[in-house]
Amino acid sequence: MPSGIRTFRIVFNEWIERKEKLVEKDKMSPETVRPYVSYNTHYFTILGDLDIRAIRKKHLQLLYDGLPDHLNDQDQKNVFDCLHSFFNWAVKWGDLESIPQWPEMEEVTSRERTASPSRSNTRLCRESPRSTGTSSSF
Repeated sequence: MPSGIRTFRIVFNEWIERKEKLVEKDKMSPETVRPYVSYNTHYFTILGDLDIRAIRKKHLQLLYDGLPDHLNDQDQKNVFDCLHSFFNWAVKWGDLESIPQWPEMEEVTSRERTASPSRSNTRLCRESPRSTGTSSSF
């Protein structure tokens, strides 16, 4: 474990540099890395000056609670998926002993759900004109 202060900003920028090298080698899409840079600029500033080893659930909860209202559930999940990947990398590279405990987050439930074909067919059969006594051909 490094002895000096390693801020979130420093370590996150190192992670981004590694990702950009993968992009240069065509091992990662620039479309994957671009949002990570944006998340750092727009949302991770609250973590920027913290020693990465001092980041706790309370910091991540403040980050989550402070996300703009215009972000939908999937966008919020993407922000935290990025953080999770980053923290995993920081553990592998020895900057952290373990990933910080995750904040209380609302489940992604607002996504439109669609029935599987077999469920749709079952519903259609139940609602078909045959159930009302009229004839119909499917």
